[in-house]
Formats: sequence, C-alpha cells, structure tokens
Amino acid sequence: MRHSYRPHSAIIIPDAQRLWQPIPVRIGSVSASGLIVYRFSRDLFYANASFFSEEVQNLVKNAESPVRWFILESRAITEIDYSASQTIRDVVKELSLQNVTFVVSGLSPEVKVQFERDGLTDLIGANRFFNHLEEALVAFHEVGNEQST
Repeated sequence: MRHSYRPHSAIIIPDAQRLWQPIPVRIGSVSASGLIVYRFSRDLFYANASFFSEEVQNLVKNAESPVRWFILESRAITEIDYSASQTIRDVVKELSLQNVTFVVSGLSPEVKVQFERDGLTDLIGANRFFNHLEEALVAFHEVGNEQST
C-alpha cells in the first residue's frame, strides 16, 4: 500500500552505451541538457497526486541546467482519477509559466481516453504525445536544433 502513496519514480538517463536507463530520483538531476525524463511507477490518484506534483516541481526548479522539456514516461500509469487529472492540469500550467514543455510518452490507449475526456490532451497539445520514449527524444532534439538555427 505504501508504494501506491509514495511510488518509486525515476529519472531516465543515457548510460555509457547511450541506452536510456532509470535511476532513482535525485533532485538536481537531468536526463540531458534542457531535458528531464521522469518515470512515475504507479497509477495516479488522489493519494499520490500531491507527491507527483511536488516531485515534478522540485525536479524542474532544482535542475542543474534550465529545463526546456519535461517528458512524463507513463508506461506504468494504467489509470488516473479526477484528482490526479486536476493535478496534471496544474502541473502543466505551472511548467508552461516556466517555459517548460510538458510531454507524455508511452501512455496506454485507455489512459489516453481519460486524458482526452478530462481535457488534458487539448491542454498539453496532441502533438506532445508519443507512443515511445525514443520518438519523444527525437522530437526534443529536433526542437533543440530548430531553436539553435
């Protein structure tokens, strides 16, 4: 039960072979310059939504370099409730005020329906949802290259 209220979460970083691996969350860590890839390992619901929000905010606020993209790697999330939906809404808006793009990878079709129903897809932007982390990473690097030209 404790894991549902304070689930394990991780930052996804590249290892020496450039394979993306999870490490325990350490405030200040980033996945790459301008990027945090964050894995939440449980369903999001009223009892852990504030944990999610606080951890996301702390990661962005204390990152070693300014964050441009925050990718929620969501394969382990199989359901969200109304409270969690509102929390995600608040997090997306707060990150937007900080010029951080909120992106979702690996969202199951069932949870995608919940996001659409709750207006999260429109808020985040349909083009900010990717089936696989690799696709989101390619998009991040493409945006970075566009900004530097």
